[in-house]
Amino acid sequence: MNPQELIPSSFILYPSCSLESNNWVTLTELPSPYSFHEALLLCQISQDEWLAWIPDHGEAVLNSNQFC
Repeated sequence: MNPQELIPSSFILYPSCSLESNNWVTLTELPSPYSFHEALLLCQISQDEWLAWIPDHGEAVLNSNQFC
């Protein structure tokens, strides 16, 4: 078996990134005072940006420095 078959495609596109879609992350800054403090990562847009869903807010593009 080829070792690359075991590596998620997001790791191949952006090897320095260890995040994956469908994971919850904690927001370091809230988009509004009423939004939830966590976001669900939907898909990676670029090396530093993710499309995410935030409860009580909706979809948002997050820079990697906006969550941990």
